[in-house]
Amino acid sequence: RTYKEFITNPLTFTPTTNKIINHFELPSVTDELSITLNLTVTSHGGDWACVFRKGNTDSGDSKQRTPSLWLTANNSFLHPRFSITDNGNFGSNSDFGTGLLTNRWYHIAYTLSDTQKRMDIYIDGIWTGFSSIQRVRVESVIFNDLPLYIGKDLNFQGFTGQMSKFRFYNFRLSPQEVLIDYSGEDPTKITVVKCSSGILAGSIVGTFFSGIIFSAGCLFLLKRKRQSHYEDEVGGNKVVETSPNN
Repeated sequence: RTYKEFITNPLTFTPTTNKIINHFELPSVTDELSITLNLTVTSHGGDWACVFRKGNTDSGDSKQRTPSLWLTANNSFLHPRFSITDNGNFGSNSDFGTGLLTNRWYHIAYTLSDTQKRMDIYIDGIWTGFSSIQRVRVESVIFNDLPLYIGKDLNFQGFTGQMSKFRFYNFRLSPQEVLIDYSGEDPTKITVVKCSSGILAGSIVGTFFSGIIFSAGCLFLLKRKRQSHYEDEVGGNKVVETSPNN
């Protein structure tokens, strides 16, 4: 259970810029992963916009979308996808959330588990939607060893805005751990969360829905604890200008 943070301070993106992470730089994944990030869009694109995508091509029977997240054209709804045995572009037919407002920071968490056959999306620590494999005995999540594109990939333009705190985990974050990440802390180290009713301690492991109940109880206090790091100056991180290839 580990993670790497590839973007820390706010980093500016345009439709033609990206940050590319090679497969060997990522934590080793077996059957689960999570990605968390802080995102603000300064304008809505007129076409699909890639937030992140691990994979190179959509041609043929490509299964190169694990994991991936796009924003819809004109209103920036979240459109998360992943690849499974019989579908390289698997996900809900409905987009998640209510569309991102411009010039507002959001915390987004994408969690994926082949063991549980599902992907979940959280916005600002709140469970927002999921997609699950139905034929669980014959279909599996298809992972790949290709680069991870943050921003523009080889098929879609990127988004216009900023991103910070981009973390790649090699396990599925629980609802409680998503809240810890949202608070700005390290969920691989913290197992005690203070709430108004006292201290909830333990391994923060439980059923999914008990985690949702826990989340509702702690969300307000964790929001207040969250550090305002969005105004920090960009340091060290760079994006790469690429030629449009849409």
